[in-house]
Amino acid sequence: MYFPWTVCDYPLAQAVEDRIVKAPLIVTKEDDPKQPKEDPDHVTADNIGEKFGYWLRAAATRWKEHEKVYKKLGTRPVLSS
Repeated sequence: MYFPWTVCDYPLAQAVEDRIVKAPLIVTKEDDPKQPKEDPDHVTADNIGEKFGYWLRAAATRWKEHEKVYKKLGTRPVLSS
């Protein structure tokens, strides 16, 4: 490695195609009638938890389900934004 501190712009789609990273999992519950139909409007620092609460809970639930499976394998799932 010539310059270990060098940072480059590498698009996520290309990284997935090159198998550098795993394909991201989009957390939704397609059959859930409570799922918001539209993206939230007027999001501020004060109401972000309320506006994105549905997706935050869905992601945490999915992560907990994966954690149980991965625990048996001796590893941990990663939740990222």
